Amino acid sequence: MVYLNVPGDKSLSFGTVYLPSSRCQNASRRLRRSAYDSINRGEIWMGQVRTEDIRNIAVCGHGTSGKTSLIEAFLFKAGVTSRAGKAAGDSTVCDYEPDEKERTVNSAVCHLEWEGNWFNFIDTPGAPDFIGDTIGALAAVECVVICIDATAGVKVNTRRAWELAAERGLPLVIAINRLDMDNANWEENVVTIKELFGGKCTPFALPDAAGPGFSKISTLLDSADADEEIKSALIEAIVEADDDLMNKYLESEEISPEKMGGAISKALLGGSLIPMFPVCAAKDIGVKELLDFLASYAPSPATEFARVLHEHGKEEEIPFAPAADGPFRGQVFKIKMDDFTGKISFIRVLSGTLKPASNFQVDRLNKPVKYGPIYNIQGKEMSKPLDEAVAGQIVVVSKVEDLDVSDTLANDRRLSFDRIDFPQPMYSRAVRPKERKDEARISESLEKLASEDQTFKIRRDQQTNELVVSGNSELHLRIMLERLKNRYKVEVSQSAPKIPYQETITRKAFAKYRHKKQTGGRGQFAEVHLRLEPMPLDGEENFQFINEIRSAAIPTQYIPAVEKGVINIMKEGVVAGCQVVKVATAVYDGKHHEVDSSEAAFLVATRNAFRIAFKEGKPVLLEPIVDIAITVPTSMVGDIMGDLSRRRGRITAQDSKGPFQIVQAKVPLAEVQEYATELTSITGDEGSFTMEFSHYDSVPGNIQQDVIARYEASRSKEAE
Repeated sequence: MVYLNVPGDKSLSFGTVYLPSSRCQNASRRLRRSAYDSINRGEIWMGQVRTEDIRNIAVCGHGTSGKTSLIEAFLFKAGVTSRAGKAAGDSTVCDYEPDEKERTVNSAVCHLEWEGNWFNFIDTPGAPDFIGDTIGALAAVECVVICIDATAGVKVNTRRAWELAAERGLPLVIAINRLDMDNANWEENVVTIKELFGGKCTPFALPDAAGPGFSKISTLLDSADADEEIKSALIEAIVEADDDLMNKYLESEEISPEKMGGAISKALLGGSLIPMFPVCAAKDIGVKELLDFLASYAPSPATEFARVLHEHGKEEEIPFAPAADGPFRGQVFKIKMDDFTGKISFIRVLSGTLKPASNFQVDRLNKPVKYGPIYNIQGKEMSKPLDEAVAGQIVVVSKVEDLDVSDTLANDRRLSFDRIDFPQPMYSRAVRPKERKDEARISESLEKLASEDQTFKIRRDQQTNELVVSGNSELHLRIMLERLKNRYKVEVSQSAPKIPYQETITRKAFAKYRHKKQTGGRGQFAEVHLRLEPMPLDGEENFQFINEIRSAAIPTQYIPAVEKGVINIMKEGVVAGCQVVKVATAVYDGKHHEVDSSEAAFLVATRNAFRIAFKEGKPVLLEPIVDIAITVPTSMVGDIMGDLSRRRGRITAQDSKGPFQIVQAKVPLAEVQEYATELTSITGDEGSFTMEFSHYDSVPGNIQQDVIARYEASRSKEAE
């Protein structure tokens, strides 16, 4: 009989095998492999899943901190995999895409069973460039493990993940990983973490050593010879969540393990305790202790986190409780496009029970959405179809084209939770297909990529007519465009997007133009007199057309052609090929011919009259100005302000946020198109920024001359 030990102190029997002794070992290995594969696909589960037994946990942190390795160690420890995969170039459950050999760029869901609890772990990207999947993951969990590299300490994405988790009020657990490395230092990391994130960050366990001698950990509450000062700090953080226990502690009364355990859960949930664990995922040190802690004290989905629910079209909030016996409510937190399965939607069941093969009510859509089977997912592998999914579970459905990230799902009416808040991408490139045959499908292919990544956007710029893709950084866009090539066989060339300058005038101007052409037979004749006046730059209107013809100089039927001519030339631009704005145009006189006048003739006359008048109106270029908010360590503020000054920026505010400063400024868009890359260079990847459109303002004379010169040069080149 071959047995496989699985979590929960149970064994699975795979039948009696009668073989010669020389073949027993190979047979055993094959049967074990088969069993591991079954667990991997989610086909083995010891008993019915209960909401209170589920633990949904995101593992976040900076790249190279060992997030993926830690989850792989969890899977190995729980018997899900037969060996612990390593993130560095190895095959892992979580990193399965071709572009993830060097770094995690997508979130991945995997599950395991430990001590009677069903764990859903979400591995998240370690680079700020791919923060979108981290944000989506945090909407689906009740707890976050922050992984920190013991040799590198707290990095930019450590702080970013911390802030995002704190904004959602999620409990935090710190795993200080890679403590076996030569230059690892436990004490220095503990001090730094406390300085950055506060005294509530407290060791829950201690290593026996740091560096190559690291071999085991001991939990403080179970250790009789632990440092009293460190142990007291932990106990104080725990009992702070319970007034009765705090009084007992202050009066030196004994506290039972049961009450202490309840207080740990309460302290973790309330934020008075952020425990720190020493870990080496690669060598399986501290992995069991961390899993035990999460099983015992991490909140289950039955915990009532603040979620705001609204009925469609109504402002008042609807009471919501994550009850397993309530009506079904769920939310899509991730979309993945698979070459074989199609569109896969990741759903967090927030209340009730999700049954397969039915209909969703989706707030965004005025129709029910049909779906088929529901599945567990282990990395990229989908399980056999499930009979149901209870509150707290994370499941997927496939080939439901109508679903998008943030959609609220219900079984009875259109409801909506708050949408998941993703940052706007800050780095943009104009793209063009290299092959003419791809022009028809490039937009569709990009839209599929955008459905997977909420920080990847595409748009057609109405002024420049360029197809523009936007992401978080140069690396982010490079990965996305590589996917476009590899998945959809569309290659693109790229360039910096054209700045959407605008043209306007600064004084009143008049012009007239006669269009006369005789070719034998019916000719062409039209004469138009125009007056152009500047409009307020801060006004809401961009254009006015005024018909001041009071006689038969231009018959009424030709006035629409005059207006159309004005609109067309304003779209094309006059001096720099940019859209004309803030100009009021009046047609006040003109002439026509009973036979030779036509709409086409008045279009030509109007365009030329406008062009002449515009050049007489002392034209200027307007450029887009953006509001930029830059977050950097305090020591770098001087460098940032100096750099903004060189970019024609105007500082508008400066605020403090812990060890960081937020510098706000108004800057011309032309000066910060590449800022995502340049800020990384200035700050060593320690800075971040947001940017949004503010207004248009006049371009300095020297820059205006350069823009016009480039436009005229491009026209000359096209004419050759």
